Amino acid sequence: MSVMSAPAKESHLCFGLVLFGLLVADWYPPSQAEIYQWIDENGANHFSQEPLSDGQYRAMTLNPVQPSDAEAAQKRLESLLQQQKASQEARESRQREQQKKVAEQEARRQRCRQAKQRLIDLQNRPRVRVTSEDGTVRRITEEERQEEITQASTLIEDVCRE
Repeated sequence: MSVMSAPAKESHLCFGLVLFGLLVADWYPPSQAEIYQWIDENGANHFSQEPLSDGQYRAMTLNPVQPSDAEAAQKRLESLLQQQKASQEARESRQREQQKKVAEQEARRQRCRQAKQRLIDLQNRPRVRVTSEDGTVRRITEEERQEEITQASTLIEDVCRE
């Protein structure tokens, strides 16, 4: 068993503390990290921890999130995700409404074309035949034809306006 003097013990203790400090420093990431960015000949962004040898890069210093900020960052992230989800839902709703509006406009145009064609048929053919619900075919009277012309004209006025 060896006996050490007080100065020798202090020296060993200091050496041990310095060694411990160096080991701990290696285990923890630095408080700031240097990142290098460059753009290649195709226009793509690249990031690296090592700079390019040709010097065509931009150095960036990143400050990692401190543990005390992690909870606030998580809440902010959740808030942003909720905002993004709400924005996406609103966009999808607007798209559905737009599609519905376009479909309604197309249906209206189709009814307009049909009403115009029906009016042309009624005006150019004095002998119009209709099929009743029981399947019998008959010719309509001139009064019925004029009434249908009036109805077709009214329908065109209602449906064909834009």
